[in-house]
Amino acid sequence: GPQPSADLTRQAAAFDGIWKWVQVNGAADADGDKAYTWTQVDADGITFTLELICVEFGDYRTLLLKSTYPYSDGDKDVGWIFLERDTQEDLYFSYDFYKAGNSGEETDFSGDVFVSAAAFDGSKAVVFDATEGPMVESEDAGMMTILATYSFSDMLTALQELLQGSVEGGKYSLADFGFSTAKFSSAGLID
Repeated sequence: GPQPSADLTRQAAAFDGIWKWVQVNGAADADGDKAYTWTQVDADGITFTLELICVEFGDYRTLLLKSTYPYSDGDKDVGWIFLERDTQEDLYFSYDFYKAGNSGEETDFSGDVFVSAAAFDGSKAVVFDATEGPMVESEDAGMMTILATYSFSDMLTALQELLQGSVEGGKYSLADFGFSTAKFSSAGLID
């Protein structure tokens, strides 16, 4: 049902505050958008790169969190989460997987889904609304949804740590975007 207006007010304030922080602390990316880039190391010691990007299309603005995660064999995961200013209930998450040697133009597996912020706790795989790519029919495709859930959870955890540790003295939280942050920790969201 409709969310209380106070939630949307808080969300808009958080969005504007984070946007402003990226404008000040970020650098222009390849597309000319302001982006704040940092790295995280997961429990297995694998480093993934995160970018928090201010994206504008005309009057529309969105905060895009992008994660790039390389495997030792050259395979690569890329995830995108869009943080919106005015919508409360869902977050859009997109996940791409590229096999080693793939030039990166066509994904071997991709999926996208709208995730309920309030219901998401990282304990079960996200189920994509749509998937495509040559690996969709493969035996590995089921594993992709598990990997994607880890990716999504890791991204949210890393973003929460950035918001609490660096942005405006910890004034903002993913709770401002409707997430239940009870399980958020540096250990990740998956028990």
